[in-house]
Amino acid sequence: MTSTNNTKNSITDGLLELGAYKPSGDATSQRLVLIYTGESGVGKTDRSLTAPDPIVFFDIDHGTEGVIQKAVQAGKDVTVIPVSWPDEGTQAEYKAIWTDMMTKFKTAVGLLRGTGGTIVWDTFTELVELAEWAFVGKINEIPPTRHKQYQAPLRSIVRTMLDDTQLNGIFIHKWGTVFQKPLEYEIKGYKDMMYQVQAVVQLELDKAGNRTQRFVKCRQNGKLQGQATTATAFPLLSAMVWE
Repeated sequence: MTSTNNTKNSITDGLLELGAYKPSGDATSQRLVLIYTGESGVGKTDRSLTAPDPIVFFDIDHGTEGVIQKAVQAGKDVTVIPVSWPDEGTQAEYKAIWTDMMTKFKTAVGLLRGTGGTIVWDTFTELVELAEWAFVGKINEIPPTRHKQYQAPLRSIVRTMLDDTQLNGIFIHKWGTVFQKPLEYEIKGYKDMMYQVQAVVQLELDKAGNRTQRFVKCRQNGKLQGQATTATAFPLLSAMVWE
């Protein structure tokens, strides 16, 4: 038995030296990296600002007038980073805008580390356009063989958020019908992201104008998949995922 244990320890030590790690048996912190999706006006931005602060808010959609101000008036610590690009520009200019944005993003991750804060992307759907123009160029239709060129930089943002286990992340996505399938709906933009984040939550308005939401997907808690909930604040959703 001792020989077996020594062998196991030797294997473990060797892997740790190569960058592996042994997970703790402690309870997982209730941080959450999710997608909020839904049609315009259902409250995606409003819900994102219920997440733990400090919040770094990447404002890409530029339709947040009044919403962020209400959160600040309620006591939220929010820092806004505007991201924009011209309709007419060169690929080199778009790449420079992307590089500048990523520098700010990595700085934000470093400053938020250990605070339990949140980074919000509103909307990540719009950011896909910048990635396409920066890494592929402005062409009418991107061939499938070149999709990875712009998807890899988007994926790196998601992975960075997931790698920091004390950081919350919210990616706001538009919601619409599937091409040539008008009765089916999906997130718009970088669709594979649904399978990378910890949860996808769709927001809706019912016929009476009340806000409702349901879990479209949940990697951490499969029993929530398809479940509707009246929980409106981000911390309540996080508690449901990690219960």
